[in-house]
Amino acid sequence: VFQHFNLFPHLTVMGNITLAPIMLGLQSKAEADENAKRLLNRIGLIDKADEYPNMLSGGQKQRIALARALLCDRPILIIDDGLSAVDVDTEEQILAALADYCRGRIVILVSNRLKTLAEAKEIVVFDEGKVVTRGDQRTMLAKSHLYQAMAAKQLSGGSEHAI
Repeated sequence: VFQHFNLFPHLTVMGNITLAPIMLGLQSKAEADENAKRLLNRIGLIDKADEYPNMLSGGQKQRIALARALLCDRPILIIDDGLSAVDVDTEEQILAALADYCRGRIVILVSNRLKTLAEAKEIVVFDEGKVVTRGDQRTMLAKSHLYQAMAAKQLSGGSEHAI
């Protein structure tokens, strides 16, 4: 799931979410519909199931892109700044859903918001394309000057792209 993604404008939300698992033979139409409804309910968009992408906000579209990826039920999920267009409350709702749906899977979550990474087992910080530090959030806050600076900048209300 990328920060910039495409939804099919001629398909409803339901159609966008269920297309891949049906076309790939991962789920029958009935299974995909049932699973999509459960997922839409979890991410707070069940009332948008029959709407088209042009009727959705940026954050809603981003949740649809995420739901589309989750419905394919793959062992690895990569989310590259895929929560950037949602507000903090929605982000918490999505992260809770991710925790449930991604149990037992590998999730690579790229984010500039340190709060988003709070529950990560391992955080890797890059600077100029190189890994400069890694560890869980507690370790990073205690030992990484770069991570501490990013956290201080975000806590003070500065940019989430602090460094």
